[in-house]
Amino acid sequence: MALTELGDGVTLVWRRQASQLTGRVKPVSAFRDPQGRVCRTVIYSLARDGTEKEIEGVACRSADGRWAIAG
Repeated sequence: MALTELGDGVTLVWRRQASQLTGRVKPVSAFRDPQGRVCRTVIYSLARDGTEKEIEGVACRSADGRWAIAG
């Protein structure tokens, strides 16, 4: 949902109360790759117990509409 519906710079935050886990997904920019797929640069983060891990990656949408991390 975040990659399809959120604009660049908008952050989706989710929480799991039982494990006190918080996640954020922030699409940064959209572009087309050489194969013509719509791709987005995204910042992902997970936080628990005062520790946060953040990564930046690229996700691309396939012909069936599913998003996958480009590798």
